[in-house]
Amino acid sequence: MKFLLISGIILILLLIYFRLAAYYQIVDNPTKRSSHKKPTIRGGGIIFPIAAIFWFLLFDLKDIWVITGLVIISLVSFIDDLKNLSRVIRFLTHIIAVSLLFAGTKMFHYPVYIWAPAFIIILGWINIFNFMDGINGITAFYSLIFFITILYLVHFMGYTSYDFPLVMVISVLIFAFFNARKNARIFAGDVGSITIAYILAFFMIMLISKTGRIEYLLFLSVYGIDSVVTILFRIFQGENIFEAHRTHLYQFMSNELNLEHIKVAALYAITQMLINVFTLIMIEKEKMNMAVFFSTLSILLIFYLTIRLLIFRRIKGV
Repeated sequence: MKFLLISGIILILLLIYFRLAAYYQIVDNPTKRSSHKKPTIRGGGIIFPIAAIFWFLLFDLKDIWVITGLVIISLVSFIDDLKNLSRVIRFLTHIIAVSLLFAGTKMFHYPVYIWAPAFIIILGWINIFNFMDGINGITAFYSLIFFITILYLVHFMGYTSYDFPLVMVISVLIFAFFNARKNARIFAGDVGSITIAYILAFFMIMLISKTGRIEYLLFLSVYGIDSVVTILFRIFQGENIFEAHRTHLYQFMSNELNLEHIKVAALYAITQMLINVFTLIMIEKEKMNMAVFFSTLSILLIFYLTIRLLIFRRIKGV
């Protein structure tokens, strides 16, 4: 009953936001770097932190540090959707939010040589996920695969309760209904992509902390490889990696090859799903180790670079 109530409230709040965003012109107008053609309401991802707050109030009331960090980062991200804030403000907000996340998950109890690199990685992850939110459906599909995987682990491992991932699945499905279409009615905005990244980081910290298996990072490998390789290419070309661009693989596929956004988003999600299934099978059969982990990443990297090269040659007509 609680989940039906949450579903109804989230849907109603999103419909109310439609009216408010239209009235106050909270829209993304297309530019030469955009993947969309028409002005579209942004900030619809505000339902993600709202859903997390509902979970906290109805089921949790313990993870106060984590939810406080989420509220802070979502508020600043939503303000950034309304008017562009400076990078310094955004960066400081991310540091504060991740610090609260680490306090809530007891990451600071680990030696500094463990939590310090993890802190930097999660700061990078939040920005990576934000950069990957560039076409219709990609954030919804990718997040859905992650949360469904977590629900599977909850069912068979019981490493955490099912209520939080289930609440997030509900919010993502509602968002997907309006976003995962040829002409999206709403975009997630920074408030959506950044808060989802924060929540994914929370689940990943809890999963690795309780199992001791870093191999679960493979659950985020598709976004990770695309983003890291793209950043390295941009650095090599002397570009500012903090400026908007259209050089991710999914952007080449949707913009230069004119593939439908939903098909590209689904391809990313399905690829990540297959990696998740492989990871779960290997772990359940006790055949997963660091050698397999790095071998899997290497194979994925080679596959990614091959696809990227083939697409680039096609674009250039080589």
